[in-house]
Amino acid sequence: MCLRRLAALAAAAVLLTACGAPGEDRLTTARPADGPPTTDVATVDTPAPPPIVVRGGGREIQLVPWSHCWSGAGQGVCADGHPPEVPVDVGSADELEVAFAAPGFRFAATAERHGVRCGRSQTAPLAATGPTTHRLTPIGPAGDYVITLSGHSTESAAQKGDVTATFRWHTPRAGANEAPAATASILAGSPPTVVSLGVEVSVQDLLATPAPGRARASVSVTSANGAAVTIDVERHSAECVPEGSVAFGASREQGDRAARLGPPPFRYDVTLVLDGTTYRGTATWPDDVDPACSPCTRLRFTPPLPGL
Repeated sequence: MCLRRLAALAAAAVLLTACGAPGEDRLTTARPADGPPTTDVATVDTPAPPPIVVRGGGREIQLVPWSHCWSGAGQGVCADGHPPEVPVDVGSADELEVAFAAPGFRFAATAERHGVRCGRSQTAPLAATGPTTHRLTPIGPAGDYVITLSGHSTESAAQKGDVTATFRWHTPRAGANEAPAATASILAGSPPTVVSLGVEVSVQDLLATPAPGRARASVSVTSANGAAVTIDVERHSAECVPEGSVAFGASREQGDRAARLGPPPFRYDVTLVLDGTTYRGTATWPDDVDPACSPCTRLRFTPPLPGL
């Protein structure tokens, strides 16, 4: 986890972060009021982010981030923990205000049904209502949800980093549903150096999870010089697959075939068959790389994938 977050602290003059190996002695950050202590190191007298305040329906809760990276004034720290086993319950307000006393942060919320194993997960950005406040409206059908807030600094922020906190919300009305999305991860590296870490095609937020035998896919990769290779991918089988999701993969050796085709950019053409209907998706690497899941690229499908 620490490696994932180093980029957020690149601007700090001194970076003070470490990830201990299992069994090593290490410091922990202060225990959050709504969950267990974090498990990665924090240095003494290092800065820490303010709490995330959630208000609505006459109630207010303060959430100490269970995971964060934070830098400023020449110091930085990362601390990675776990969501609380029993999230603080904010009640059933129609909508919520999220306040974070550090200007220049953007927030998103991920909603998952409380107590539902392998349930649907939907994410939506929060609309800013001021320099430090944001509006959170219901996501998906009305119900009992565990909400995970994720905040990330923008270029205008004085403190850089990210924060994550979790709470429980009983939404009294339905909200918008997240549209289906799909990614392809095949090639990686910095051109002209091109490698593969394996092949994966992942689809989320479909209307329903395809039944066994009702989903298949193939991927064609074409380099800038017109050389192409087709990769047959197999559907992943996992014990717990979120509702509305399906994923396919192939070995790193299959990805290496694509990496050797020629110079970038590379066009990805994905053929996806769901319940007898064929959908064709395209993306270009590295032009369409999604920074949130690099080296994955966002696929654009015709016709649109079926969603809620």
